[in-house]
Amino acid sequence: MNFKRRQFLATTALTLVAGALRVPMAAASGSLLERPIPASGDMIPVIGMGTSGSFEVGTDTAARDPLREVLRRFVAGGARLVDTAPSYGTAESVLGDLLAELELRDQVFLATKLSSVGRDAGAAQFAQSLARLRTDKVELLQVHNLRDWQV
Repeated sequence: MNFKRRQFLATTALTLVAGALRVPMAAASGSLLERPIPASGDMIPVIGMGTSGSFEVGTDTAARDPLREVLRRFVAGGARLVDTAPSYGTAESVLGDLLAELELRDQVFLATKLSSVGRDAGAAQFAQSLARLRTDKVELLQVHNLRDWQV
């Protein structure tokens, strides 16, 4: 297997975080610390996971294997928030495939971003994100780098 340094470091960090979530945080109080979402009041754990870099592995099965385990442990440890973006290379597709494969989509608070300019371009980018994420909705849609936030 030919890991790039960046992939190795990202996968190692994710594995360590997932391991930490599974044992100490869940065991200490039975659940993760949560805060309410201001607009809805829904409670969500204060810890989340980003996909930039770490999930940019394309279709390489061997590179996806540790990410599969990270997602399993992340959710098993009580965490739910996963953040991604179309600008993160293949991260949306990899995340979508793994969530579908592991049947974890309903247990994840999924956040992604828009970075396009104009209403039509934003709608098209969002439709592509939903397809890559293999879902019909996300829980949070953000404006990436405040581009075209007025639209």
